Amino acid sequence: MAIRGIGGIFFKAHNPEVLAAWYEQHLGVHRDAEGYTVLGWREIDRPSEVGQTVWAPFPHDTEYFAPSEATWMVNYRVHDLDAELARLAAEGVLLVGSPQDFEYGRFAWGLDCEGNKFELWEPPVDAPFPVTVPQSLDHETSVWLCDPGKSIATDAEGMEPQIIVKRRRIPLPVAEVWRLWTTGDGLAEWLVGHSRIDLRLGGPYEFYFDPDEEPGSRGGEGNKILSFLPERMLSFTWNAPPELDYTRERHTHVVVEFAGVDADTLVTLSHLGFPSREQDAHAQWAETFAYFETAWESVFEALEAAATSRK
Repeated sequence: MAIRGIGGIFFKAHNPEVLAAWYEQHLGVHRDAEGYTVLGWREIDRPSEVGQTVWAPFPHDTEYFAPSEATWMVNYRVHDLDAELARLAAEGVLLVGSPQDFEYGRFAWGLDCEGNKFELWEPPVDAPFPVTVPQSLDHETSVWLCDPGKSIATDAEGMEPQIIVKRRRIPLPVAEVWRLWTTGDGLAEWLVGHSRIDLRLGGPYEFYFDPDEEPGSRGGEGNKILSFLPERMLSFTWNAPPELDYTRERHTHVVVEFAGVDADTLVTLSHLGFPSREQDAHAQWAETFAYFETAWESVFEALEAAATSRK
């Protein structure tokens, strides 16, 4: 697949400033100090990589979309611009102008079969723009409050990051403990009888503690696998319980590490992604942190008890 994602959505407006202000007021499409709107997201198969989509109205008399007469143009992200241009040329696609290089990436243009202009963008290795992240999304598209694998300090004045870390030596071999964490049958043996797990990047990692409740109130719904190394590490998004409605819509993330120690397994869980008071001062964050301090302890107690009962 040549296209890796939508890099930008551009359209003509009679008054771009007024229209952008309308979208910012009514739909929360925020503009940065340079006047750009950049929405951040993560590559589904490379969660450490940041993807970005630029949303931008243009003056109605712009020549940027020419020779197309359409009022819009879509920018598509590609991995290797030169290779894509060579392929398109060989397929008879009409290319427009010459490729251009900027500090924020390489660009080229063409026309589709109906004369609509499209833009191809090969971004630089590092994210080229500061990311604007929406703050009010449902649990299916919840936002990152920090990058996976990192944590956010408790405030902006140098306090230590808020991270929950739990560690327990489990009297079972690594392969068995891995199975208990990564399969529905395994989880049913020690923690929760109903779950939905698909061990792949972006796959669901959901625990239904109250399976008879309405969707959205059954437990760890909407959580997804970020990355994994078989029998070594599992990382997934996580959310607060249903009664904490504000923080439930804003996913944090968890990293679980597995290490063999003789015939046992040392399991280390790190719960990250809690925001600073400067980023989000809502009172439910303190409640959520306190809740998981206790909840993860209970999870490890259940795991240890299940393992010990086999001896």
